[in-house]
Amino acid sequence: MITEWHETFFWVVVGLIGLHLSAITFYAVRGQNLLGPMVGGDRPPIAGVTGIGPVPWARAALAVVLAVGVALWVAYGAPPLT
Repeated sequence: MITEWHETFFWVVVGLIGLHLSAITFYAVRGQNLLGPMVGGDRPPIAGVTGIGPVPWARAALAVVLAVGVALWVAYGAPPLT
């Protein structure tokens, strides 16, 4: 069963990669460079659009604690999904 899931999700990931590359190509044809900002992490602001402000550290810490908790729960024997 796990082998089938891995095979299925492999093709899901391949499809998402294809979708991502298609979006980059679509916007490149329209004259917007998305690849440079994705790689470099910086792009000029879009007129009329406000960016995301700083996030409180407590929210980031809570996300990390939840992620670690779920990972440990799974690693130490989460109940099966059946």
